[in-house]
Amino acid sequence: MRPVGVLAECLDHVSNRSAPPLWAAGADRLDAEHRHLQALVRDPAVRVYGANTLMGHRDAETIPNPEAMTAEILRTHAIAAPPWHDRHTARCIGYAKLYSWAAGLSGVSPELFEGVSELVTREDFNPQVPVGASYSCGDVIPASHWAKAVLDELSRSGFHEVRPGEAMALINGSFVHVGLAVAMVSNLQRTSALAVEAAALFHSAALANPSNLYFVATAERAWASKAVRYVADRSRRSLAATGTQDPVSLRAIPQVLETWSDAVGDFLGELNYLLFKPSCNPFIDERYAFPISQASFLAPTLSVKTGGVIEAALFLMWALLGWTSHLLSGRVPDIPRDGSTAASPLGQIQRPKLMTAICEKARMDLGRRTFAAGSDTSYGIEDIWTNGVFTLAQLKCALDALESMFCQSVWTIRRLADDFGLARVAGSELLDACAGCSTSAEAAERLSAALREGCPREAHQLFWNGR
Repeated sequence: MRPVGVLAECLDHVSNRSAPPLWAAGADRLDAEHRHLQALVRDPAVRVYGANTLMGHRDAETIPNPEAMTAEILRTHAIAAPPWHDRHTARCIGYAKLYSWAAGLSGVSPELFEGVSELVTREDFNPQVPVGASYSCGDVIPASHWAKAVLDELSRSGFHEVRPGEAMALINGSFVHVGLAVAMVSNLQRTSALAVEAAALFHSAALANPSNLYFVATAERAWASKAVRYVADRSRRSLAATGTQDPVSLRAIPQVLETWSDAVGDFLGELNYLLFKPSCNPFIDERYAFPISQASFLAPTLSVKTGGVIEAALFLMWALLGWTSHLLSGRVPDIPRDGSTAASPLGQIQRPKLMTAICEKARMDLGRRTFAAGSDTSYGIEDIWTNGVFTLAQLKCALDALESMFCQSVWTIRRLADDFGLARVAGSELLDACAGCSTSAEAAERLSAALREGCPREAHQLFWNGR
């Protein structure tokens, strides 16, 4: 796995609402670049995009009053409506912006940087950033809502007056896309914990052949190796000869976990790379007597990695269906077909069908994910569609569907353990969490609460191990 040091640092500081040391590292450079930006804006021979020119397809039009552009940009771009992102996600967006500023080339003043830094670490600061308002590259509509909230709050404190060119530094860049991805990491950790715990539970409940977990991996697959070892340790059975092979879904536990590990590792590695990286347009570099036009506000690499995690989630859904169907097939010792009992002759007969319904809806919702076409809302000048924010929204849908399927499957094992005394699955924090529940809905609520609290603890801790 690639190192995830910056990302891990970011998550820690987001949780503690503190400022990472990296933010202060480039203070001298910020000052030099800001002074250079102001000199460029004052030069009548130089066009600075969004400072002394209009934006988008009107970037060829100059304006006589750069000081008025901040209000005009926010008035015309902060136009969306609820729903808004939650407080944690909005904070992650702010952290992503400050990391990109700390990496340089934005032209923001040290005073603005310091003011925003103080603001995003405050518990009471909760900017309203719209969900689903990203129409094109740069995500400038949600970014403008974030920027407007920042400037309104700074204005109330009398702390800072935005100078020409800084409005573009506030709204432009990949920080909305990257910030949303940072906020998604906790969901990925929960899903990873569920994946290894559910694999262990099903492998144990099915009395599956330990040879399924005979996994040959190199150092690059450290997390997958640890995850398979977690499943093997829970199974408590030694490798032995057997005459009948288990279903492929059980035999494929190492491959499914490896696929998930690889996809999530790529996602985390790309996010780590993008966090501390300049991202805005134009770049301001004092070595050049002009603003540098480029497209650093795009992060298509992260979009592609996100798509990989969605694919891996679909593989997990397939595996869950296979595990559950086999457990209720009547071929597992001590478990009658459909988990039927004298009191309930139909038992869990509908459980695989409900899980199939969840899985098939996810397949339909997530089936249209390929890069297809660019937008032309700015007449082909600036809009290059990356699917970034939308692909993250699809990932959230995939993780929600996957968690719902996991809850159904864990509830199934809990019922079977209660009805048939399956001591081989004892000791699971997830099974304990839904003990005494009368319905799968109640069990799902209990399981979600347990996951948010960090259970199962060893599986949660495994998330960063080997990365």
